[in-house]
Amino acid sequence: PNNFKAYKNRASAFFQIKKYAQASKDYTYTLNLKPNDGESYYFRALCLFNLNKYIEAFEDLNRADKNGFKVSRSIFSRFRDKLNE
Repeated sequence: PNNFKAYKNRASAFFQIKKYAQASKDYTYTLNLKPNDGESYYFRALCLFNLNKYIEAFEDLNRADKNGFKVSRSIFSRFRDKLNE
């Protein structure tokens, strides 16, 4: 139950088959185990974006960036554009 890598791998598998709600839950679990994992924040942001949860997605994108995951400016712009629609 406390296996970070197993949950992250499962989250990635869910993400790849576009099961964004399940992937988001597993990324949340990985972040409970390792709160500074920028990559998990990034992929959870993508999940939330695909679930039309743009505010939460943008917040996670910022967390990913602050925790060392390099987020491109074009991704930030795309997320910001959705917030402003």
